[in-house]
Amino acid sequence: MKHFKCLILLAIIFLSCSCVKYETNVTIASDKSVNFEINLGYDINSNKSLDINEVKDIVSPLGFFVDSYHDNNYTGYRLSKKYKSINDISMKNAQETNLANILKGNLDEKNLFKVKKGFFKNTYTANYVYDFSQIYDYKMKLYLFKSNNQETIDAKEYLSNLLKNYPKFEIVEYDLMESQENFNFLSNILNENSLNYEKTPIIIIGNNIFQGYDEQTKNDIVKIIDNIIKNQNDYTDLVSKDFNNNFDLSYNVKLPNKALSSNATSISNDSKNLSWELNYFSPVKINYSFSLFNKSSIILLIIILILLIISTITGIYAYNLYKKKRNFDIKNNTNIENVIPNFENDENTIVSIENLMKK
Repeated sequence: MKHFKCLILLAIIFLSCSCVKYETNVTIASDKSVNFEINLGYDINSNKSLDINEVKDIVSPLGFFVDSYHDNNYTGYRLSKKYKSINDISMKNAQETNLANILKGNLDEKNLFKVKKGFFKNTYTANYVYDFSQIYDYKMKLYLFKSNNQETIDAKEYLSNLLKNYPKFEIVEYDLMESQENFNFLSNILNENSLNYEKTPIIIIGNNIFQGYDEQTKNDIVKIIDNIIKNQNDYTDLVSKDFNNNFDLSYNVKLPNKALSSNATSISNDSKNLSWELNYFSPVKINYSFSLFNKSSIILLIIILILLIISTITGIYAYNLYKKKRNFDIKNNTNIENVIPNFENDENTIVSIENLMKK
């Protein structure tokens, strides 16, 4: 019962018109931190509820924090986890990841992004699929709420033999004498359909509820199953058509820089905000890529440039200082009076007025 309710309580929507919300929000910051959130809830007007401990049992091993969540339309729980660096959840050869696996407590976090490293910036690529069929069986659930009496025993035997011919259907049993939880679950279903508890067995197929067991019930059950098979051979498509409006499913990501590419359903904020509409009954591919600057590399380059500039200025200053000192030494250590020119072998040299007069 616990696992049945934890997996987004997806089976219950077949029994009512209540909406289910599953919203994934991912925020990637320029410092490479990643905030991962999932808002999981029911229609605020529904009397359904989730046990926080049951939710924690599934997602806590993954390191997700569970808190309450509500908005104008839904109430439930928020599952959140923050990664210090996107590099912690990135691989060079990352493969496609089914994000729906979070619902069964199974997620390869190291495989969330494919990274192509560069000196100034890294390029990250998300390659996801949301495929809920991997965690939930789309067979038509025939619910049997029973107590220990001959009539319910006969009903179970009849249904078991009947469904052998209908492999797209299966029986989900709830023994009302087993726990108060089972009885409360049935009471909620009956209340939502404005029905009162009368007698067992109670058989539910889609939105069809039968109380008691007789020949007419047998005939009606066969007609309903035949009608479903006749009108829609693939029950998954039938469910999608009849119940898909009961889901509010989405994946949303906020990037610090413009996306390089994406197959998003909607794009805003200069391609920094991307959104996808998900479908519970068919896989949805999610692909996008973006770049983040390597601040450590940029800082290192700036430091190198600063050191180079300082070194150049220091070198120029030292050279000028040396040149100035050399000129100063030449000037102070040279006495012009002690310089005696030799003109003996230079006939064209004018020596002195006195010697000229002598000649």
